[in-house]
Amino acid sequence: MILAVLAAVIAISRPAQAGLVLGPTSVELPGAGAAPDLSVDYFVTLCGGTYTYYFVLTPPPGGWGVSSFTVDIADTAIVSDISSTSSAYVPPPVVDNGVSVTWNFNNLLTGVATNSFQSQVGPGDIGMSSATSISGSWVDAPPATAVPESSTIIAGTLMLLPLGVGIFRALRKTRDLNNLRLAAVPGLPSPLWANVPNTSKDVPPADRRESFHVV
Repeated sequence: MILAVLAAVIAISRPAQAGLVLGPTSVELPGAGAAPDLSVDYFVTLCGGTYTYYFVLTPPPGGWGVSSFTVDIADTAIVSDISSTSSAYVPPPVVDNGVSVTWNFNNLLTGVATNSFQSQVGPGDIGMSSATSISGSWVDAPPATAVPESSTIIAGTLMLLPLGVGIFRALRKTRDLNNLRLAAVPGLPSPLWANVPNTSKDVPPADRRESFHVV
């Protein structure tokens, strides 16, 4: 994949004059805390006296995202045309006196992002003669929270239905028994619901008419 990206970049950069100066070589930048390493492929092309530095970021697996990526340049150099191929890229990038360049992302989760800048200074003088000499860092975003699919939600709801029906029947049976006890208390007026037929299947047929007369 990296070779395909490299070929496409060189083809875009006027192939009659562009040439590969360095790379591609790779480096793994350690993530902060529990975050895994970030894979960075680095290469440099030369076209008409202008060096273009490329940093291909591959987000770690497991839903970790890249929030920002910074490259520190050892020697002060003027850089220009800072860009990224990622749709999550948030311009403008941060340039700190030509010493460091930062690419910001909304949250780069999938695919790769090819970040680049240009300079008149070559990799040997800029202090980036290989991928292992990259003094860079990256800020990770926590793994995305998994959202259950609609089918999972429906299946969970169906599993709870029998429990809900059982609770409803138990409450209805308790209500019927309490009504019977209240109606049987001497001197207590018959409740309004005493003459209402009870159709509950939990009450025997002989007891389904709860009609009581207190003397």
